[in-house]
Amino acid sequence: MNAAPSAIIDRVKRNLVGLRMPRALEILDVTLRAVERGEATALDVLDILLAEEITLRENRRVRMALQMARLSAVKTLAGFDFSFQPSLDKSRVMALAELQFIDRAEAVHLIGPPGTGKTHLCLALGVEAVKAGRSVYFASLADIIAVLARAEREGTLREKIRYFCRFALLIVDEIGNLPVTPGGGNLFFQLVNASYEKGAMILTSNRGFAEWGDIFGDAVVATALLDRLLHHAVVFQIEGSSYRLREHADLLPEHVRTKASIQPAPIPPTLRRRGRPPKNGGADQIAGRSPCPPDWGILLRRFWGIKIGIYRGRRVGIADMSGAPGLPGPRISDHRKAPYEHWRAWTTSVNGQTFSEQLSDIERPYARKTERSPNSSGCSDTA
Repeated sequence: MNAAPSAIIDRVKRNLVGLRMPRALEILDVTLRAVERGEATALDVLDILLAEEITLRENRRVRMALQMARLSAVKTLAGFDFSFQPSLDKSRVMALAELQFIDRAEAVHLIGPPGTGKTHLCLALGVEAVKAGRSVYFASLADIIAVLARAEREGTLREKIRYFCRFALLIVDEIGNLPVTPGGGNLFFQLVNASYEKGAMILTSNRGFAEWGDIFGDAVVATALLDRLLHHAVVFQIEGSSYRLREHADLLPEHVRTKASIQPAPIPPTLRRRGRPPKNGGADQIAGRSPCPPDWGILLRRFWGIKIGIYRGRRVGIADMSGAPGLPGPRISDHRKAPYEHWRAWTTSVNGQTFSEQLSDIERPYARKTERSPNSSGCSDTA
């Protein structure tokens, strides 16, 4: 090269430094040598320099965006083994990679046993969103609730919820893996309610929707969450064994190896209401279960009804309880010996009389005797 082209090359390098184009500066000499050999034209040189610089800047942007998204790992859809999870529709998953669910502000639910690829898929979709220039935030449910709880203590809860709502895609991982702290369900509901129909979400859980009441410790909060998260939703039910334990499946118990799907939580038996049992038998009698232990509150109220007779003009001893009018059943001493056998026979209605009617029968003779007594105090016959 003569002096004139060398001066031009030096000026080009200074301009590249001023434009902050390090990649173009790095490959400038190599590209110019290709021009000297006749392997490239001036237009090719310009195209190569700009393409390399754009590629460098895009990779840098994606790397910084991945760090801001707090993705635990960089996963791709190409690295997911769909053949290991035949219950998963590959075409539906690849359709999500087009990111139209973000434009529609939908919620994507990935539900399945541990090791079925839920976190891999949500990370891969997060990477695709980052490459497309969308803002993404990834965190577990426990971490999000911890951040919101700290913000609530500091008086900045509204600002923190507004911060989470700025992301185009919010990924909530591991719902149900760890217990939710008291009040955490309410905090998470405020976040979901604020981002409802405004931002997209991806949620992963190893427990079915029927168990969310147990996860959040409040059936009302769980119902309100599902009402919003299932309105515009895409649900994937992954059924299969753990990919992590594929080489050690023989070490697992048989019921774990054959478990293909998440079974909904069993419906708990109807709880017996406190107080007097119903006339026609409670849930225990209908289901064929043994009666419940004695309700000592009922026994004490019956005993207090006997004490009314002492105040109204007649002393009734504990030994006379079984013979008192309108109060059939064994003595208190018998109940101390065998409360479980006798409690239902004593507390249920007798001859069509309810508990209040039995107490009225106890009080009525004492009240009539008090009215006939010349002593207004009604206590002359207490000996």
